[in-house]
Amino acid sequence: MSGEYCLYKDKWLAYDTWSLYEACYLIQEEDPHYVIAMYHPGHEIHEEAMRINLLAESCADISLAIRTKKGIGNTVIVLPIEFTKWAHLKGIKIPDRLYSLTASKTTPPPNNTAFSKHRIIRKDVIKNRVKLLVKEVINMFDDPMNIPYGGKKSLEDYLLKTYPAQFTKPTFKTAWKLGKKSGGYEVQDVEKYKSRN
Repeated sequence: MSGEYCLYKDKWLAYDTWSLYEACYLIQEEDPHYVIAMYHPGHEIHEEAMRINLLAESCADISLAIRTKKGIGNTVIVLPIEFTKWAHLKGIKIPDRLYSLTASKTTPPPNNTAFSKHRIIRKDVIKNRVKLLVKEVINMFDDPMNIPYGGKKSLEDYLLKTYPAQFTKPTFKTAWKLGKKSGGYEVQDVEKYKSRN
């Protein structure tokens, strides 16, 4: 997971319990709150979390101990160490940060590459999204370095309508910032807007 795009915090390792919902994202080394804000419901991270959740529910109180936290909604909770060990036994790839919960000090860590499959996929998705945004900027505006007032909003509306699987409001915002870093486009009178901040 790239720190540039995610807010995964060590705080999660300090919690005594996770909800089953949180655990299904944390085992992918994803911050649940960040993922909900940044990725549309059909995104592969959500699909994988759903797959893990279904597997966990089928194993409840057999190979995975689950508990119910009394209160609103009676949240299903798991202990991080138990959930991580269960996931490891089920062949789910364990992030390095969580592997320490499953292994003794004498057990060598798994032979993980620098990026998990999901990290590579996500970086490719973001890269392709930025390329698509830049392409549409060039198509829509005569002078990409001088996008008129309202042009950014028109572009956003167009991309959300035309490419709903690629763009949501948060993903557009991220792609816009990354595309600007490449120096491919700029809004008109950018200095005037900067002076307002």
